[in-house]
Amino acid sequence: MNDPIYQSYMGKGPKQIVHWEHWSNPDAETYLTGIDHYAHPRQCRLKLRELYPELRLGIPESDDPKPRPEEQTDQGKGRWGDTLRDHWQQQEAVQRFESQEAMLRFSPLEHADFRGWQVMESADYSSEDVIYQRYRRQYPSAWGDQAPAGSTAFAFFYNSADRRLASITC
Repeated sequence: MNDPIYQSYMGKGPKQIVHWEHWSNPDAETYLTGIDHYAHPRQCRLKLRELYPELRLGIPESDDPKPRPEEQTDQGKGRWGDTLRDHWQQQEAVQRFESQEAMLRFSPLEHADFRGWQVMESADYSSEDVIYQRYRRQYPSAWGDQAPAGSTAFAFFYNSADRRLASITC
């Protein structure tokens, strides 16, 4: 198998360093490609992939225009990528902690159950088994506890307060 991610997992470093990018900046996409992300999301992403294939970014199926955040009817409380969301986690953080010092002392590793929090991934991350059981459901049951030999399968999440990677690899 020549998949560079698999080669990296197996300790057989590829010629190019494997990279995964959490990409959520349509304005940067427009700037880098010269193609308006909102007017032509597919064309813009195709050009970005041509310029930076190592980012391994997905391509939208449609080139239908997307409304700009300032044109969206529900202005929400914060921008996320090319949309607005109905909450802003920094706002909740101010309400969650009695002081800035308490907020800075907070350890997400000691309090890893994010269920009910208004964060990007409102779930329980208190143990590897809890994480595994939740993400395992997203893969074919025929795989059992291992992905097919020579393939890569991984699960991940991002929260502004904490970054962790949970992997299922073979």
